[in-house]
Amino acid sequence: MKMLTGLLDASSGSAKLLGKSIDAKDMHVRQQVGYMSQAFSLYEELSVRQNLVLHAKLYQLSGKTAEQAIASALVQFELQDLADELPRSLSLGVRQRLQLAAACLHRPTVLILDEPTSGVDPAARDKFWQYLLKLSRDDRVTIFISTHFMNEALRCDRISFMHRGQVLAVGTPQALQQQRQAATLEEAFIAFLTEQQEQPQQSYKKQSKQQIKAESKTAIEAQTPAAPPPPSTNDVGRRNKVPKFGLSYWFYTVWTFALREGKELLRDPIRLLFSILGPIILLLVDSWGLSFDANRINFAVLDQDRSYESRELIEHFAGSAYFKQVAQLSERSQLTDYLSGEKSRLILEIPSGFGRHLLQQQRPEVAFYIDGSMPFTGENAVTYTTTVIRQYTQDFYKKRGINLQPPYDLQVRMMYNQAFKSVNAISP
Repeated sequence: MKMLTGLLDASSGSAKLLGKSIDAKDMHVRQQVGYMSQAFSLYEELSVRQNLVLHAKLYQLSGKTAEQAIASALVQFELQDLADELPRSLSLGVRQRLQLAAACLHRPTVLILDEPTSGVDPAARDKFWQYLLKLSRDDRVTIFISTHFMNEALRCDRISFMHRGQVLAVGTPQALQQQRQAATLEEAFIAFLTEQQEQPQQSYKKQSKQQIKAESKTAIEAQTPAAPPPPSTNDVGRRNKVPKFGLSYWFYTVWTFALREGKELLRDPIRLLFSILGPIILLLVDSWGLSFDANRINFAVLDQDRSYESRELIEHFAGSAYFKQVAQLSERSQLTDYLSGEKSRLILEIPSGFGRHLLQQQRPEVAFYIDGSMPFTGENAVTYTTTVIRQYTQDFYKKRGINLQPPYDLQVRMMYNQAFKSVNAISP
């Protein structure tokens, strides 16, 4: 049935519909055919009217023509009171009526129905057939229907008995009953089915007699001595079988999987494209988006001393190429907000009396709060902070005539990545 509607291409054989050979690409013939499947195939999310509107657009109906066709279908199949209901809330019989209305919306010449009343109660089935009789007799629509109910087959003009894909008989219901002198159509079907099943048994008896003669002839010939059979190719294959261990087994296993993957890639161009371009795109994205560089670390200051020495310490951090001052805090309650909100990675807290204690050489304390959520950035912040503090101490004593030179000077030069940038390590 799907081949007649053009939904499937015929694998073999031929058929004609409306005087033309079936062609799935012939839209002119498909526009004259209506199809209804056994299972409900409309949209559950759309109302009854919305489903009909959608099918009108699919059948290329528009404007007043579509509105008249939808209104006529709602009245003809008694769906006007259920136009705004969703299909999931309707009974099976009403849902089948809705499918029939959608299939007849464009006034088809041929209507193909695939067991439309399967699972429907008898009352709804009789009502459904009343609609079919009106379409056939009044609208002159040719209906091609499949069913497993004999009382439905009696209502058809011509029927075809089928069993396991084989046609048993074709004709009117009355003619088929007369051929087998049966009282009912069901008895006629059983008679045709019994006749079809007896034919294979008769052919099997003929084949068995011929087989017995052939076996007796073979037994007589078997008494003469025969030459030994040549070695089979299976024996040769067993001798040359690769052992399931060692380097050769590993090589053959890898080669088998590589050959299989290669064939799959060649048969799937999209997968082959992703296999080639995917790693390149990922490499470019990672090189552009990932960075472990810790330059220009944001820091905030809570200066409770506000002396010349404290401002000088802040200027050492702000003037460094590794830090960037973003805020001047006024109270300690802001520390948590700036660290948890990722506004700054480092907070410098200078207590009151810092400058006085420094001038008195009492070793004042300074607090540094570092965000450790990113360990790599946190470790770099500790190193940069230590370097700035050392530079500040040397400048402080140098202004007072005291030269504090370290016992050694360590110059670090990176091999192959002198700028120490992560992009040089990630990208090729």
